[in-house]
Amino acid sequence: MAYFTNFPEIQYDIKKDAKLTQIDDLFVRYRIREQVKNEMTLYYNYDIKDWDTPELLANQFYDDPHLYWIILKMNDIVNVNEDWPKTQRQLNKFVDSKYPGKALMVSGLGTSDFTIGEDVTTIEGYISLEDFFDTAADAEPRLKYERSDVENYMVQEAIDNPATGIINSIDKTNFNIGSKTNPTHKVIITEADGTFSNGDVITGRNSDTTATIISTVANTDADHHFEDENNNYVDADDLTRDRTVTNRVYEDEKNETKRNIKILHPDFVGSIVDEFESILEVS
Repeated sequence: MAYFTNFPEIQYDIKKDAKLTQIDDLFVRYRIREQVKNEMTLYYNYDIKDWDTPELLANQFYDDPHLYWIILKMNDIVNVNEDWPKTQRQLNKFVDSKYPGKALMVSGLGTSDFTIGEDVTTIEGYISLEDFFDTAADAEPRLKYERSDVENYMVQEAIDNPATGIINSIDKTNFNIGSKTNPTHKVIITEADGTFSNGDVITGRNSDTTATIISTVANTDADHHFEDENNNYVDADDLTRDRTVTNRVYEDEKNETKRNIKILHPDFVGSIVDEFESILEVS
């Protein structure tokens, strides 16, 4: 039987216009008893494959895809989008959406902060031609600075093509393991344009806050949390830190925990359906 087939119907003012519409009473709740879900002789353990759906498994084990709800109820799955494991393609899309942009590990942030939503740019982007060149009327344009002062970057390139982005979030956790005096923080940049490189100084257009980039990585591969050798969460600057778990790895491991489910033995499906129908009749 399909899950909603025998639901009692009620009259409901859907549009709040005093016109009643007949709909299924979705407030009826049915739960498989805990004794059934916990009795090992009544179910199989099964690892969900990438191509599996509740309907496919119901058809595989019960010869009826409409009995998918028994699989969901046996495993307390309410929201299939959240509680059912994602395929690899779905997971990749989800991670890319949840963790957008670039993660910049920065130093020198101090007590000042960037403003969420403000534009940032590499500091060279604020330097005008006048800052770099002596443009006196009686002189040929020339660099004001010695070559040694600017040899680590291309002056014209820095002026014309600064790296830019928008501050999405700021994590003031100290990521510099073992160091309290020279903390490293994480800044998430979205809508990044250009290349943020190690050693670049970024500046907020509104806050004028500055910070020096230590490293950059796609936010999907940035640190999510840290663990000790016993897989316990520890602070980022904890010396017992043994494992770094990235955002992608965290979501992948979380997804894997959803794969093992209980499949009610087919011999007991009829009893569950009968019990469910009797509850609906009473309702």
